[in-house]
Amino acid sequence: MADFIFITPWGIHFLELKRKGGKLSDEQISFETAALTAGAYFAMASSYEEAIGILKDWNCFARTIHALPINPNF
Repeated sequence: MADFIFITPWGIHFLELKRKGGKLSDEQISFETAALTAGAYFAMASSYEEAIGILKDWNCFARTIHALPINPNF
């Protein structure tokens, strides 16, 4: 199973997050293959920017989204 699942009117999208240089496990590769075979979308991102780009490509939210700075006191 991927880290995030997005269900939209145009499909189901799975997003897996990895550290820089991280790779999918054999189980994750099997899941990716099954998801793609079933017509879902699957992607892996290794940075915040990459994840946001993938979500924008999938039209999961407005293209003008901006992240707010993290408040350490929150």
